[in-house]
Amino acid sequence: MNSCANGSGRLRPQRAALLAALLVLPLRTWASAPPEAPAEAPPTATVSNPTATPIRPSVKAEIDKGELLGHIQFLASEELRGREAGTPDQLKAAEYIAAEFKRYGLAPFGDEKDGQRTYFQEFNLPASKGLGEHNALTMKLEEKETVFEVRKHFAPFSFSKAKAQAQGGVAFAGYGIVAPEYGYDDFKNLNLEGKWALILRYEPQEQDPASKFAGKEMTRHAGLPMKISQCAKHKAVGVLIVTGPKGHEKEPEQLTDGSGPVDEGASIPAFQITREAANAILDSSKKTLGDLQGEIDKDLACHSFALKDVTLTGSAELDVEPRPTRNILAFLEGSDEKLKSEYVILGAHSDHVGLGKSGSLLGPAGVGKIHPGADDNASGTAGLLEIAQNLAALKPAERPKRAVILIAFSGEEKGLLGSAYYVLHPKAPLKDTVAMVNLDMIGRSEDGGLQITGLGSAKGMTEIVKAATAGTSLHIALGSGGDGPSDHATFYHAGLPVLFFFTGIHPDYHRPTDTWEKINAPVAEQTAAIAEKALIALADLPARLEYVNGGPKAYMGVGADHVRERNTQGYPIGSVAPGSPADEAGLKVGDTISHINGQRLSQPMDLFMTLIDFGPGDTIDLTVKRGDEKLALKVHLAERKP
Repeated sequence: MNSCANGSGRLRPQRAALLAALLVLPLRTWASAPPEAPAEAPPTATVSNPTATPIRPSVKAEIDKGELLGHIQFLASEELRGREAGTPDQLKAAEYIAAEFKRYGLAPFGDEKDGQRTYFQEFNLPASKGLGEHNALTMKLEEKETVFEVRKHFAPFSFSKAKAQAQGGVAFAGYGIVAPEYGYDDFKNLNLEGKWALILRYEPQEQDPASKFAGKEMTRHAGLPMKISQCAKHKAVGVLIVTGPKGHEKEPEQLTDGSGPVDEGASIPAFQITREAANAILDSSKKTLGDLQGEIDKDLACHSFALKDVTLTGSAELDVEPRPTRNILAFLEGSDEKLKSEYVILGAHSDHVGLGKSGSLLGPAGVGKIHPGADDNASGTAGLLEIAQNLAALKPAERPKRAVILIAFSGEEKGLLGSAYYVLHPKAPLKDTVAMVNLDMIGRSEDGGLQITGLGSAKGMTEIVKAATAGTSLHIALGSGGDGPSDHATFYHAGLPVLFFFTGIHPDYHRPTDTWEKINAPVAEQTAAIAEKALIALADLPARLEYVNGGPKAYMGVGADHVRERNTQGYPIGSVAPGSPADEAGLKVGDTISHINGQRLSQPMDLFMTLIDFGPGDTIDLTVKRGDEKLALKVHLAERKP
């Protein structure tokens, strides 16, 4: 599931940046015959899975929980080191997936080499090798000029704009966070237009286990790309990010080396600066960085302000090189002579966050540690493979009427880059593509809950999903939204109906603890089976569904109790808006929402992350604790009013 970079959670993609980052040509192609898949799963050592025994290679035609778990075990193994896109580890995973497609008898559907199709669609991820020649930062206060030294006082982040320059005033903008669920806003009454934003790294009260920002755990608001996005949204010309002294007094300040993934669509430069440089910039305000950090951490109020008579001029240049990565594509011909020229896509992203330099929710503590990504998204990739094997085993006359394109995307964790590249360079015309079905994180539902969203992306989609889920023992939650932080959103924005299968966020999300032995294999098996039924139904429709462009997002009308949430698992309600869906459902101040649609909420943020794929008119089931009572309530979501 997409995180977009260091320390962030599931973020909604910025399509302009995403598409701009893809306008590069493939560096090379690969032979059509990938290496054969390893015949045996790695040894399980002392760990095991209570729900199934891993089986590999997969030999059963039907979708099987043991074979599904075997794929997950390999893809999440130490050998693949977290499958970060643009690394040899992700390329090794791609070879495994392609070898499986070939073994099932599916046709390659990627790029051509020497007149033959391959299983690979090659594209480049822009990446920085380090700093370029032209990096400068100068401050002018009245007639006095201060020149800061690159690598000593400042350095551009790799996910800054590769070549950028800006000039303007300066404003201190706290931690650069807008967190309505915590009642926190660093940009309140601050005019950033035309100014550089000077912001603190991480989150308020980060060393306090009782902090309402999830204690010592980092929330999505700690993510640097999210902070930079907030500054850009408030019309800043550039961003200066500094680590505050509180809690970091004994740590050496290490500036970024400028290497890593590059967002070529980024709109403003972003620099890391030292505390010495930050205090020099703040000097005219008579406040130090430590003073300001202490004020915010004390009362969590907005202490942002614009500096007077200070002007900054900065330029950034990164030494950018293309790093090859690959989508993996296979093809199943349709059985109907009239409909076989139309297509349905089944997709799942095969990459994860590697060694945690970009995307770990452990923050700096996660750097250098393997993030296996068993659920995110070895589980969805395994579901894709099991469905592929089942479809390939069908007799030609029994196959879906329309053709099926199977795609394991790369670059999802870096901003849905693989799916965006496919949409820009489709192997089958998008005008002839009927729908896209996406599997992302389908293996960790502890209560048998499954979310299926995208029902509002086309007229008639609800009936298809209800038929596909008939008779299942899973607790199904249906959502209308076609948008969201995974690859289906790319196709939805390209005008295609979509379905998204997802079993929920969990405490191991984007952490080194997302390991294969925690997978709920029976739930993943049932999810894959339901997805296959929906896929076949879409492929067999006499006429394609009518696409519906989505509208406003869902509104429930609750606010968190920021005192009680420090010691409460779930979402403790501190306010209920009069006349809101929550009010009409009977929710009260003092209640705690423990589950949504059977999925446990570990922290308040989980409420908003769960609701992201639902729209006005959808109904959700809540489990609510009220004193010693446990209540089951239904909330009919509405449109948020201005």
